Amino acid sequence: MFRRALFSSALLVGLSVLAAQATPVEIENPSFELPGTSKQTNFTNVPGWSTDAVAEDSGVETGYTPTDGTWTAYLRGATTDPSIWQLTDHTIARGDVFELTVDARNTYQATTLRMTLYYDDNGSRIVAATQDATITDTMTAYTLAFDSTTVPASAGHKIGVEFGNVTGSGTWLGLDLVRLELIKAGSTGGALSPLPADMATDVDKDAVLAWTPGPWADTHNVYLGVSFADVNDADAANPLGVLASEGQDASTFDPGRLEIGQTYYWRVDEVNAPPTSTVFKGDVWRFTVEPYSYALAGGRIAATASSSNAATMGPGKTIDGSGLNDSDQHSMDLDDMWLSAKGGPTPVWIQYEFDRLCALDRVIVWNSNQTLEAMIGLGARNVTVEHSADGVAWTTLGDFEFAQADGTETYVANTTVEFGEVAAKYVRLTIQDNWGGLSP
Repeated sequence: MFRRALFSSALLVGLSVLAAQATPVEIENPSFELPGTSKQTNFTNVPGWSTDAVAEDSGVETGYTPTDGTWTAYLRGATTDPSIWQLTDHTIARGDVFELTVDARNTYQATTLRMTLYYDDNGSRIVAATQDATITDTMTAYTLAFDSTTVPASAGHKIGVEFGNVTGSGTWLGLDLVRLELIKAGSTGGALSPLPADMATDVDKDAVLAWTPGPWADTHNVYLGVSFADVNDADAANPLGVLASEGQDASTFDPGRLEIGQTYYWRVDEVNAPPTSTVFKGDVWRFTVEPYSYALAGGRIAATASSSNAATMGPGKTIDGSGLNDSDQHSMDLDDMWLSAKGGPTPVWIQYEFDRLCALDRVIVWNSNQTLEAMIGLGARNVTVEHSADGVAWTTLGDFEFAQADGTETYVANTTVEFGEVAAKYVRLTIQDNWGGLSP
């Protein structure tokens, strides 16, 4: 797809990462603090934990660097002693994603801890996910992840945890602080795995929506709109203008051309076959369509100028984000701006070279914003803007008046030069005069 580029005379790049909060799944006696009376040589009297056979030399003790409380479990290596396990009360829903974490260390010649997540099938432990972790002499956290969509048969069964020392006989390892978290909640009968993914950005304006249907779905009702409340509250009886498709067979939906830069909300309700025709209301997902143009990163731009008043006031300050805060407000520090040299070469110009030919949308300008700007007027006023594809042949876009900065810490860009998608690799600004009435 052709991407449009946005060039800006000052640039700020930021990243915001959002993650849903995990939900703990209850583990009984996760730090082996009970019974807390004396060393236990097996797990018969340790609440919450079970073994398939009586352990010969595994159990609970103190003195081995616990991370929570004062007790830890110790496991003798297979094949002499069995693994320990615990079945939780959490029933797996299709699409649940879990993360198991345990603190573990070698206590005597042990190297390998086997971590397992299983589901209970009429009393049988069926492995859902497992891994062997290489442990050290230091108590360290180890994790195991499980996405229930990879084991569809696990849905509807309770999940359990299991640990074993698989190094071999004559070795021991220590365990503490077992925790199991539901990273992402699934659905018993609703749609899953949306495409575009939930919270996706930069989505193609011609994107087709898709999802994984529920296990009993006969048809699908698709809701799509720009209001979260409408998409969340609508149903077949009260569509609120966002019921985009009702009773469709396919697990895809083509919404047609989407609006550039718009954030959309959508939901898929799964409808069972008659006679029940049960409706499983889906989650509300969101995505944002690609913007009309993109900011060129400062690393893709080289800035040069006819002169600079000081090394700290070079043309690079206009593209590296200097002086800009998270609200795109510019500082009043002259070292955060480009300033041409007094008595320097004329005409005064600043030029930008991009790493490739770009279809330019617009230039956004923060003018000189020093404290006494209103009185001195160092900021550029009348400016000739040119562009070039090769740096040799130049085309004049026009003469523009750049708005004066207000000389405050809350100053934001107040001049935009529209390029109309002209193809260019170079842009040159020639300053004819400044707001103080003097040639810069």
